[in-house]
Amino acid sequence: MIFRLISLIFVILLLLSFWIKIPFFNDYRPVMILIYGLTYYFVDRHQRLTR
Repeated sequence: MIFRLISLIFVILLLLSFWIKIPFFNDYRPVMILIYGLTYYFVDRHQRLTR
């Protein structure tokens, strides 16, 4: 539940960074996408295992 909220905020920030130049976010966008992708993959796998 908390992760869903974090991921939602993250996606909104990511989408905003394409229109509005967020200095920190624009510099680290590829890194952020990579970290987010890995986190999402592990959490998704963990949720499937616990179900």
